[in-house]
Amino acid sequence: MEVSGYRTRTIKDYDTVLMNFSKSAGVTYLEEITVDTVYSWLDSMQVVNQTKLTRLKVLKSFLGKCFTNGWLSLNFWQAINVKVDKKVKKGAKPNDIAILVSLIDKSTFIGLRDVTAILTMYKTGIRINTLGQLRESHINWGNKVLVLDGAI
Repeated sequence: MEVSGYRTRTIKDYDTVLMNFSKSAGVTYLEEITVDTVYSWLDSMQVVNQTKLTRLKVLKSFLGKCFTNGWLSLNFWQAINVKVDKKVKKGAKPNDIAILVSLIDKSTFIGLRDVTAILTMYKTGIRINTLGQLRESHINWGNKVLVLDGAI
């Protein structure tokens, strides 16, 4: 993955999920991975189905790479899935944002920073983690847009 140019965070996530799978399922070699070991691993997790699905996607991606490289002869994992109910979150209304912003003391640096963060997230849909990585170089002042590279 390093040679292929995967980002450090991606490699860390793969490592975490795959090591957890290996330990939980008692699997050391690729040939030991079966539908049963995957379902047993999923069943052992004490997390919500969305988290199980996220971890399963990492495992399936890894197994897909192994299959493509010829290290596995069957892609048995394709039918394994975790059902997740899609919850639709209600969006904030402009009035809700206005009330929140009005309650913050904008005369302080922290208050101004928080209001800026709230309004940026509301207007752009940017996530809080991505907002924390935002740099001035990501802002196109002339066109009033954010230009985010793949690293963030």
